[in-house]
Amino acid sequence: MEGEIGGVIKGLKQMGTQQGLAGEKNALWPKWLDTSTGTAKHMQYDQYLRAGYPIGSGVIEGACRHVIKDRMERAGMLWTLDGASALLRLRVVHTNGHWDEYQEYRIAREQTALYGVDAPFAMAA
Repeated sequence: MEGEIGGVIKGLKQMGTQQGLAGEKNALWPKWLDTSTGTAKHMQYDQYLRAGYPIGSGVIEGACRHVIKDRMERAGMLWTLDGASALLRLRVVHTNGHWDEYQEYRIAREQTALYGVDAPFAMAA
């Protein structure tokens, strides 16, 4: 791989023309290509691979499976959008190791809301 993103964009343009995209897909395609062309200087995958950075969706897919799928798709689980969103936010806080900080923040906000002052009973660090 030699970081030839320009060739990739050119190939995608040709594919779009050959596929005869129409309607909404045809309207979105040029916008995506313009964005990709403008950010091509940041897509130096050959250099990223040499530096040992992960390229591709494997890392993202693994994180999504760990944070989302393993918890949300257990047998008998039914979620509302709000409930699922709240749970996923908490899982990310926990997974990133920020649980204790978050609890202190949450307690301080709740005390402020209840008593109208800045956390009169906040836990000492």
